[in-house]
Amino acid sequence: MAKVVDFSELGLIKVPEKTETYVPVSHQELVTKITEAGNQHYGREASQHNYEVNQRGQQLFGSLVWDGDNNSMTKSIGFRNSYDKTLPVGVCGGAQVTVCSNLMFVGDIIKMRKHTQNVEEDLDKLIQKLFEDVDNRYELAREDASFMSDIPFSDKQVADYFGQLFVNEGVLNSPQLTRSTKEWFESPVFTGRTLWSAYNACTEALKSAHPSNALEKYTKLHTFTKEYVLDEYKQDFQSGIDSYDAYNDYPPLGY
Repeated sequence: MAKVVDFSELGLIKVPEKTETYVPVSHQELVTKITEAGNQHYGREASQHNYEVNQRGQQLFGSLVWDGDNNSMTKSIGFRNSYDKTLPVGVCGGAQVTVCSNLMFVGDIIKMRKHTQNVEEDLDKLIQKLFEDVDNRYELAREDASFMSDIPFSDKQVADYFGQLFVNEGVLNSPQLTRSTKEWFESPVFTGRTLWSAYNACTEALKSAHPSNALEKYTKLHTFTKEYVLDEYKQDFQSGIDSYDAYNDYPPLGY
């Protein structure tokens, strides 16, 4: 099971010995590099720090959050690392929903080759690349959230959506499918019957994801949602804008 820890506890986890073919990156070092780069990029300190490790601390998943210019969403950086050589360092940018701390990671994970020579230099380049496009990812997340809020979703549609994520995509496991279903029907926050509510039912469930695959699951959820529903709706929406004078004249998606 994953365990929530603080920054100081990350330092208590033994870092593997360096060898000729393996150069470990400590969990604390990764967090420090991302934090310092983000603080410099935004001109302010991160407002939230979240770290989860597996029971032996060999795998890390975390997120750092900086306040944005939108009261409902903040800028979020997700990252992962491992000491057992199971995962290369990976980072991704996106947003966090303020009211519930649900994460939205947009686009592919920026991955680095496994921990070998010159890993420190490569890690600095990796993080620099992340912050070069993180603001664009945040804006995409905001846009997607806005569109998702406009897409009506019925119980039948959400059953298909959850089923695809569980059966065909492997994003949700069985307990997470149960949690997503419960959130869809009982969430006190996302009460509208929209794709946005369905999406957040899933991101709420993914808070239980294991550090070894959490970042992949969040990003795959967003990619699948875009390809399965959102991209077609955006195309139809733009066609409507081209054909009609105002958005209010455009009919809802006949999904």
